[in-house]
Amino acid sequence: MAKRVTIRDVARAAGVSVSAVSQVLNGKGRLSPETHRKVEAAVAQLGYIPDSRARAMRSSQSHTIGLVVPQIRNDFFASLVSAVQDTLWQRGYATLIGASFDSDERQDAFLRTLLTQRIDGIICVPTAHGTPGLTAVLENDVPLVFADRSIDGFPQVPRVMADPELGLREALHDILDHGHTKVAFIAGPTALSPTLEHRCDVFRALAAPLFGEGNILVRPATSAAELPGLAVQDALDFGATALVFGHSPTAVRTLPYLASSGIEPGRDMSIVSFDEVQTFSVYRPRISVISQQVAVMGETAATEMLTLIEEPKQSAKGNRPNPAADSVAPATVPATTLIATHYIARDSVCPVPTHTA
Repeated sequence: MAKRVTIRDVARAAGVSVSAVSQVLNGKGRLSPETHRKVEAAVAQLGYIPDSRARAMRSSQSHTIGLVVPQIRNDFFASLVSAVQDTLWQRGYATLIGASFDSDERQDAFLRTLLTQRIDGIICVPTAHGTPGLTAVLENDVPLVFADRSIDGFPQVPRVMADPELGLREALHDILDHGHTKVAFIAGPTALSPTLEHRCDVFRALAAPLFGEGNILVRPATSAAELPGLAVQDALDFGATALVFGHSPTAVRTLPYLASSGIEPGRDMSIVSFDEVQTFSVYRPRISVISQQVAVMGETAATEMLTLIEEPKQSAKGNRPNPAADSVAPATVPATTLIATHYIARDSVCPVPTHTA
């Protein structure tokens, strides 16, 4: 195994002191251009990689953010990861990414791992419950931001959420304009996320005045076994000619189910789903969606995390004559940031079939 190149090796090759190498690498001190040139040449020649652990111990920062999402293969969360990672990278931060698979145990195991890595902060799409792992993050004074989901019991944690109202209202008006009189909301596995329950409430509030209380059906699922078969069958028995899905994985699973039942989206049934995932744009007919603007959500969550990390640091620098902890100004991050959804109309919303009108 090759010997790891150290800062002393660089200093020896450059013919300067270890202190001079450190100052060049950290952009500190007033050294001559010649010294900079010698150090940079030695670093390149030897392939020196600074020890991030030692640097973190000196600076109390690792410039690394943890990111916890339920799934990485899911298009929505993959887009969220991409937006967070890109925003952090542009500001000089690396991202450690883990998937919880909506398991409290797996989420907390990854959170514990992150806490051992001198992490600067954690962005988390939490499971449906408050867990010991989340409590441990706060007890260790590690900045925490929730994205996409919110849970009870953590009012001090900033959260970046999609506001379903605007996009859902636009979708319902499109459905109404196409002549539909009965519409069902297939919520998905609400036990996994309070966000899905909230979408049920918003749907009721918006749809009842448009269609009448007796002409709307809200169908949550207490378990994945009910999806899509039982939930969709209830909607069909109700007489719904338009289905709105609050959970894109449920919608994706429903499309082949409808086909196997002889029901063609965009002809026999109008379909709208939350989340602008790739499947919906390539499926035929293309599926109308309520976009949560996931790229904006990810960028916002990352930016708010950086504010939590960097504002107190800048305030502390400005308060050096009086370094008391309570003299550091709190970071100006809102408790809740709402990202407006918007509706993208496509081919899957159609006029009411003549045989059901």
